[in-house]
Amino acid sequence: MMASRLVSSKVACLALALLLIGWSPCHLEVAGQVPDDIADPTNNNNYTQTAVRQLKEKLVCDKAEQEGLACAVCFVDVGASTFFLGQAALAIRDSVHFCEKDYDPTKNLSQFKWTEDEKTRCTVATSAVVAFLSFVASFTANAASDCQRTLDVNGYCASDISGLTAGLGFLVAASSSMKLNCRSQYAWNRPRPTLEALKNATILDHKVDRAAHKHHRRLVEVARLAPSEIMFPYWADRHLDVAADYQKVKSWSEDVANRRAGLAACAFNIGQAVMFSMNALLSITASSRACTAPKIAKEGEPGKMVCAVDVTAVIFSFSAVSAFISFAVTTCPIGNNLQARCAGDISAAVAAISGIASLGTRLATSCGRVAPPPDEFLGERRLRNTNLREDKARQGNLREYNDTGAASEGRQRALEEVDSMAESLARLILKPSNPVLV
Repeated sequence: MMASRLVSSKVACLALALLLIGWSPCHLEVAGQVPDDIADPTNNNNYTQTAVRQLKEKLVCDKAEQEGLACAVCFVDVGASTFFLGQAALAIRDSVHFCEKDYDPTKNLSQFKWTEDEKTRCTVATSAVVAFLSFVASFTANAASDCQRTLDVNGYCASDISGLTAGLGFLVAASSSMKLNCRSQYAWNRPRPTLEALKNATILDHKVDRAAHKHHRRLVEVARLAPSEIMFPYWADRHLDVAADYQKVKSWSEDVANRRAGLAACAFNIGQAVMFSMNALLSITASSRACTAPKIAKEGEPGKMVCAVDVTAVIFSFSAVSAFISFAVTTCPIGNNLQARCAGDISAAVAAISGIASLGTRLATSCGRVAPPPDEFLGERRLRNTNLREDKARQGNLREYNDTGAASEGRQRALEEVDSMAESLARLILKPSNPVLV
């Protein structure tokens, strides 16, 4: 008990410190938000290269505020993805436990039939695995743009696609878990287990694990002996006692492992509550800037979409905070608080629905708004570079030439160096009399 309280208090203090350090009242410009003085590509066919360059150079926040807000946004992305990775590992453990059906080949086949609760638990575990892994991919892709403080549209697009998958998986897990935890028989006046029953069900002392291992080794050594019930009748009763002790110690060991997993889930839930609290504050700041009447009137439909993204992100963040706090109330203490689980499942379902709405709206802006300039299409650039290289090769002089943009010039220089190295290597390997190379 003291160990669990100590861990919970340390995690809570760390979470509060991170919240105080990470929050800064700055301006957040979310993915898909149209920067000022940049033409709308959906309404302007002459989407020039200058507009694209300005869009790529636009910082996530204002230059004067980048040290406060940009670091906070990056911190939320990295922290949430880390906690989701830990939760995914626990969900995989639960899926192995709930979806593996133990059976005895000597009995009838009726044991292969799962009950409805067993099917639901397996569904919750597997859906949680998909949701948490998708959240890891989503926040990692989001960090690819936020942490470098530039508008990386490709990173936001990948984040939105992964986020939609995560939201659907989270909704399936929450709705299935509601079937288990929100039943009418689990009312507020239901009979509660006694403290003695809770102590017997969960062993908190870490020494029990070592004792179980030592006891198991002794039981195996005793079981190797072949007792004779005729010569030593007392061995029969002793053998039964050993088997009973073995099952008891095995159950204790499983309880210790489950409790450790519960403490890990407790830490992850507290951390996620802090991360999404920060995300809610950042979303409020973004919506206060994006949802003003002059800004929406200036930007039109794109401005309305950005405002909708920010508002639904606020609902998503606060619902997620409520869900993770409820889950922490369940996983941190001893026992299983079904009322808190039911509240957490409902909040998680609301968070999943609002997250799907937010990411679905942002998907249209991040994956469909920004296109390359007309003269920078990949096929045209490759064809132009190929023709120039062939002209230089026919002249017998592969020199650097000016291309549009530093990236194209660097790639062209790399191609020329590779060609030069290949030609030099061929001169060393092949005979000098080769008419192609001489």
